[in-house]
Amino acid sequence: MSRLSLIPLLRLLLLSSAALLGGCESLAYLAQAVQGQSQLLLNGKPIPSLIRKQQTPRSLRQQLSAVQAILDFADQKLALPNGGSYRDYVALDRKAVVYNVFATPALSLQPRRWCFPIVGCVLYRGYFALADARRYAKELRRRGDDVYVSGAAAYSTLGWFADPLLSSMLGGTRADLAALLFHELSHRRLFVKGQTRFNESLATLVEREGLRRWLLAHNQAAVLNRYQALWQKKTAVLKLIAGYRGKLATLYASKLSADEQRTEKKRLFTALNETYQSHFGRQPTGLRWWFARPLNNAALLPVSSYNDLLPEFAHLLAMQNGDFRAFFRILDGIAMTRDPPSTLRQRIKHPAHD
Repeated sequence: MSRLSLIPLLRLLLLSSAALLGGCESLAYLAQAVQGQSQLLLNGKPIPSLIRKQQTPRSLRQQLSAVQAILDFADQKLALPNGGSYRDYVALDRKAVVYNVFATPALSLQPRRWCFPIVGCVLYRGYFALADARRYAKELRRRGDDVYVSGAAAYSTLGWFADPLLSSMLGGTRADLAALLFHELSHRRLFVKGQTRFNESLATLVEREGLRRWLLAHNQAAVLNRYQALWQKKTAVLKLIAGYRGKLATLYASKLSADEQRTEKKRLFTALNETYQSHFGRQPTGLRWWFARPLNNAALLPVSSYNDLLPEFAHLLAMQNGDFRAFFRILDGIAMTRDPPSTLRQRIKHPAHD
């Protein structure tokens, strides 16, 4: 078992003190966050020793053996240094490492925000235990909010700790693992405080383009074709969702009574689901899981956050001829502006002459 070193422990205490001084969260919420993170640090086992052990299942050994090559590719080809992360492995007793709670008012698309000392204000509140997330979600619903709870296979501590590889990250293929690592390493490379949509859309772009290059480098063009077909379908579904989100925004800005808005809201979400089923049925779209659950305003938040700025980031990368180092250098400057999404759009429309 890995031991919690003095430096990470001091950092954890610093985070705790900052949260208390900032008055951001209750003591109970803070306690579960500190306990959850410390358990990950304490329970990590060095990956090389697990690979050598005969008791390690063959399938796990194969996945662990692939990690270093993926990290090397990320560093050399995608400008994503890992900072010592993913050297340890943690076997969890659950499918997700954290459960994020999203919320909006019942008749608004405006997200509730929660503020933290290190990451700023974000569109979700995370819990290490599903029961705790559900308990908080129940309280928000009692207040009248739309609420959505979503599990996450991984998260980044943004360089504060050496993030471990988690069993929740190993549920798919080796390509899926590579994509997830590229996504999380993107957060480690660049994270803008208080800009959830910017950060997650960037990570989605890095994940996709990184996976495309990784598959080509490993002569897996057929696998890449399947992913690209999936991404194309997903883009069509996202366009459908965005259209209904626009209709909902118009509805909530109208002069209809609250009861009339609730009735029309229900009709629009029903129409969205029916349109999806009729156009895509059981085709793979990457979003079937999303439509399988009850839809509401809060459910729109994770979908939009991870994808809204994807075209802009893709355009910026293309402007740099696919050079990730140049891409990140420009983004480092954009990240320092007051409104990074708007600055990103302006940079695309009016490229700077360096």
